[in-house]
Amino acid sequence: MQKTYNRQTAKFLAVVIQNMPEMSGSVMQQWIENPQGLQNVLQESLYPDGCLCRLGEVNVSGGARFDASEFFTTKDSSVNIAYLNKDFLDLLTIEEGVQLTTLVIHGVVRQSSYRKIFDELGIRHGVIALLNLYELLCKQPKGGPGMLSTDGSVNICYIRGIHKLWTVIVRWDGSDCDPTHHGWKIFAYLFENTSDPLLPEGIRVISRK
Repeated sequence: MQKTYNRQTAKFLAVVIQNMPEMSGSVMQQWIENPQGLQNVLQESLYPDGCLCRLGEVNVSGGARFDASEFFTTKDSSVNIAYLNKDFLDLLTIEEGVQLTTLVIHGVVRQSSYRKIFDELGIRHGVIALLNLYELLCKQPKGGPGMLSTDGSVNICYIRGIHKLWTVIVRWDGSDCDPTHHGWKIFAYLFENTSDPLLPEGIRVISRK
């Protein structure tokens, strides 16, 4: 998976180099030959409590009225949507007064679960609107480069429907050799009924700032 770096990365790495402890060439070689071990040590040190790291932010405009069923459709020419599961179709509703906001894209830096991720985000930041998700997809309508992962791994967000919270999973499917079958596949599951398997590192999570 291609890494997305913050604009502060070069400055941060310079500070790391300035503050590195003295070590012999043989110790350095051991870490060179064990990159996964080095990654684990860095993650434990830099993210001691949480499972998420912030990759970037995206501004979305919101709107006075958004009929989600008109836009989340496989017939929408604006966004290449290949599949919507039944629960996601049931989730679609009319949203009103969705405010301008900033979405934050996080990377999962250690194994976690849907519930742990939501608990870390908190309800204030963890729940986004259907319009927020659609605007984000509009920035990568054909699965091109952007903040959402398009390498086959999933993007996760949490959306509140009518009195219920849903876990929504968004994945770009470009695996088929026929490009006419490529597109975003979107699945929704009731949060309270969502199984809680261990999720791998590298998936992305969408929240509000």
